[in-house]
Amino acid sequence: MAHPTYIREWREFRGLKQQTVAEITGLSRSTISMMETGKVGYTQHSLEAIARALHTEPGYLLLHDPRADRPFWKRWLELSAEQRDQLASSARRHILRLAVKAPRPNRPL
Repeated sequence: MAHPTYIREWREFRGLKQQTVAEITGLSRSTISMMETGKVGYTQHSLEAIARALHTEPGYLLLHDPRADRPFWKRWLELSAEQRDQLASSARRHILRLAVKAPRPNRPL
């Protein structure tokens, strides 16, 4: 059994059929199906090809179900790479500011 992925969820989220993904990626429909069900594993090449076909990142196929937080995720995916970087940078600065202001726990001497 291969490692679980969110390939099926991403494909359905994008409204595509297995055959369509197969045609875009050059993989067979049966390979796409077996990868979705975990019957066969993926390679770096196949994961990158599927990610391109589904307009997402390879890591998202492994780590994130696009149905979770759907409104946020849908909007995030509509952003350009530059907009995502700007938003992530802004969030990082904000989180670091919060960390500086957070009370530190008392440590015994």
